[in-house]
Amino acid sequence: MLELVGTYIEEVNEKTIALIEETKRKFPNAQVLVSLAILNGQKNFNDKIRQINNLISTSVSKMADVNICDNSNLFYRAFPLHGVLGSDLKHLSRWGTSILIRNMRDDLDVLLNSKQ
Repeated sequence: MLELVGTYIEEVNEKTIALIEETKRKFPNAQVLVSLAILNGQKNFNDKIRQINNLISTSVSKMADVNICDNSNLFYRAFPLHGVLGSDLKHLSRWGTSILIRNMRDDLDVLLNSKQ
């Protein structure tokens, strides 16, 4: 997991790409699933997260065997759905976590079945 606080958008993208490339070097036949960052209850922070997600999505779309887990179903009009975040407005609630897990499970299922 990459830390977003205090970093530049381009730096987060570069670190994400470096992590994917290192994974592909160690496991050349692997399918990689990148889960996009999740918005929280802080609007100024969410703007940065949206920019990071857009940049990562663009970069990853050019890479072979790398796919995006889009968690946009946790949000409506750039704000978290009611009940998705815990009381601290930073971390997912149990319900939010179950949606995230379902997103990842569905994307992994597609990835694993596409190689058969």
